[in-house]
Amino acid sequence: MQTPEIKTKNSNNSLLIKKIVIATVVLAGLVLGAYLFFSGYEKPDASIEPEIDTVVVDENVEPEVEPVPEPVRRQTPVQDRTGIRTKQYPFGRYEGNLVNSIPNGQGTMYYTCRIQIAKHGSKTYYAENGDIFAGTWGNGDIVTGKLFDRNNNQKATILAGKRPNPYDINNDRCE
Repeated sequence: MQTPEIKTKNSNNSLLIKKIVIATVVLAGLVLGAYLFFSGYEKPDASIEPEIDTVVVDENVEPEVEPVPEPVRRQTPVQDRTGIRTKQYPFGRYEGNLVNSIPNGQGTMYYTCRIQIAKHGSKTYYAENGDIFAGTWGNGDIVTGKLFDRNNNQKATILAGKRPNPYDINNDRCE
């Protein structure tokens, strides 16, 4: 004769804790995945070679060990492939996140002439000399943000969406 299995309060609590832990892990994965998807996260390009850093050495201090000379790969300063930078264009100055010298992420454009902006959107928008656009950029073009005049009055809210392919903003010219 077999003895019936008796479930105790502790075994029920243990099962409940396991279910809560599993649900928490699954929920955290979904939240992280949604954040990465909607924030425009792009997997880093493994083909990009790392940059060489330079170090300023005080010539008056003797090194403790004899330094091994590093090979010089480039004679000109290296431009960052990603990060917050300023870039000048024929129609204005961009300050914000650049990826491979293309506006991508949060940034602000200070316009110096009349130019059509967010050309891929459903509406036509023009920035004038002194206007400022602050918002999100993707693949070199405006995704969403606000356009202000030179007196900081809001002119428009732009919801153009992200371009599927990179846009060469360097070809844009004043009207």
